[in-house]
Amino acid sequence: MNLLMLIAIVGAIIIGQHFEAAIVSFLFAFSLLLESWSVSNARKAITKLMQLTPDKALVYYCHDKQFEEKPIAEINIGKRVLIKPGQRIPLDGIIIKGSGYINQAPITGESIPVEKTINDEVFAGSINGSSSIEIKTTKTADNSSVAKIIQAIEHAQTKRSKAEKWVDKFARIYTPTMIVLALLIAILPPLLLLQAWLKWIYQALVILVIAYPCALVISTPISIVSSLAKAARNGILIKGGEFIEIPATLKAIAFDKTGTLTLGQPTITEIFVAENFSEQYLISIAASLESSVDHPIAKAVLDYATNDNIVFTPASNTQVIIGKGVTGEIDNNRFCAQK
Repeated sequence: MNLLMLIAIVGAIIIGQHFEAAIVSFLFAFSLLLESWSVSNARKAITKLMQLTPDKALVYYCHDKQFEEKPIAEINIGKRVLIKPGQRIPLDGIIIKGSGYINQAPITGESIPVEKTINDEVFAGSINGSSSIEIKTTKTADNSSVAKIIQAIEHAQTKRSKAEKWVDKFARIYTPTMIVLALLIAILPPLLLLQAWLKWIYQALVILVIAYPCALVISTPISIVSSLAKAARNGILIKGGEFIEIPATLKAIAFDKTGTLTLGQPTITEIFVAENFSEQYLISIAASLESSVDHPIAKAVLDYATNDNIVFTPASNTQVIIGKGVTGEIDNNRFCAQK
């Protein structure tokens, strides 16, 4: 379609309409600049979102017997890496020391932290909980889970939507049609009606400028890329423009990820109390046990106790049983809170 503008500009120069040629060139260049700016900003937003891993990590050096910072790009497979509480996991690996809850939402979309212990696999970009862990790396930075996600999104952006494909097909027919029409306007009146050549060549060039479907050409890709960027800023990664158009045709949607329709923050909504126990007593026991645990369910129990002004004392000799619950001693009695 740019051929229409090129012919119009060159034609205007040939017939001496230099001012018109300059104006058309400026407006055309300005439209391309706006398109480039919009696409660039959208891609920056997506790139920024994908910066899920730290630049450096704490690697164990045998000769010094201590952990030292090293760029993740230089860390090989099999290295021992320390991840402190609250830090993002820099590389894919297997836990060799420690245990805790790992927030895998940036990778899997699951908002509830997952319990991980020795020999469990962890993914780059995940967020460590409240306890330090050590991992043995199983993949390099350019082959990690995050790297594969970035590659998938970059590849997905090349997938053209139906609207973009339609514009391409339309251009293959529209452009030559407009050129033929302009030629007929420039040639037929002077030949058949003996009109002035310069006048009708000018009219033909005007037709070419008017016929340039700038809005149609620019609107579709900019709308697609802007939608991808807007979704990315809100934590949603869409695999290309074709998937933006699909929801318009959907009649039903199934959600399988915690936090998609909910906040991903468990709360206590109802309590079933056994005989001879009060609700306040059970909550105080549960809060005492859960006070030493970093887990969304534990937080829900503690929030409930705090909001109801229920007094509790942290349990002693607590032990977290990964995947099951927690045990501890309260007033010399052993209690257990588990599934």
